[in-house]
Amino acid sequence: MISIQNNRVKMELTKNNAQELTRYYISDCYEIDNKTGNDVVQKLYLGGNFYTAPAVYVKENSDNWQLYYIVRDYLGSITHITNAAGSVIEENSFDAWGRMRNKGLRYYRTPYIHYIRQISGLKIIKE
Repeated sequence: MISIQNNRVKMELTKNNAQELTRYYISDCYEIDNKTGNDVVQKLYLGGNFYTAPAVYVKENSDNWQLYYIVRDYLGSITHITNAAGSVIEENSFDAWGRMRNKGLRYYRTPYIHYIRQISGLKIIKE
């Protein structure tokens, strides 16, 4: 769903005619995901918008907010996500056409964390 100002406000993901995820976009730095099973994930991007922020706070259900740092390459693609302690949570590698691959290997993969975004602005959602 797109607002009058041409901003995305809602996305629904269905699989086999069953709704798996509803994502609400509030401003350009806050998302709320309602997943099947009443799981709710909130994401607050810090220091930028969805595509430029160097960090994100994530809250799953009633847990505490967790801080993650987003490391990007010179094109803006997300190469690493670390937790607040600096431990690498995810490492991403891309070929020359922007397709995700395992680092050093030739086969392609889907990222572990579903809130990763590529430079193209497309959202990658793990099935």
